Amino acid sequence: REEVRRDQGIKGDTTVMIVIANLIPYKGHSDLIQAAKEVVNRFPGAIFLLVGEDRGIQKELEQRVANCGIGKSVRFLGRQDDVPKLLAASDISILPSHEEGFSNIILESMAAGLPVVATDVGGNGEAVLDGITGWLIPPKDPGALAEKIIDLLRDPSKAKEWGRGGRERVTRMFTVKRMVAAHMELYETR
Repeated sequence: REEVRRDQGIKGDTTVMIVIANLIPYKGHSDLIQAAKEVVNRFPGAIFLLVGEDRGIQKELEQRVANCGIGKSVRFLGRQDDVPKLLAASDISILPSHEEGFSNIILESMAAGLPVVATDVGGNGEAVLDGITGWLIPPKDPGALAEKIIDLLRDPSKAKEWGRGGRERVTRMFTVKRMVAAHMELYETR
């Protein structure tokens, strides 16, 4: 945690939110930037790390960040190969997608002990227990996104507790062994 934060120039006590999603319109980065403005107004030291390959919208997103006056609070890290280290350096994981299948990054975030704020699309609701391991919000709602991030920033002990609960949930429900057993059970019932 400390090594990655040092490499990124982030002070030890800074709250770090991470979004791991390629820069594609349906991943909701524009909503995140609107929410980040509100979050940074209340928590000026907060940092948002945006990790993902540019699929043609990064310049537009960077301009939105500049227009919102939060350039020091939002960092575009591009494609990264060592996501577990970045998760270890973070405090909250965010997935603001407008659509999803079943998001592996939510499970990876929960396995890293992070509370998750995600849109209630696709399989996100199967992974995140709303109000227990994170928050589920409607897609395309920057106000709700900001509200739930702020909620976790106001109550760091709740954020840590939800992170622990998420890690336990992943260990109990989403390991390879558990999924293989569930598939075998399904095949055997047919």
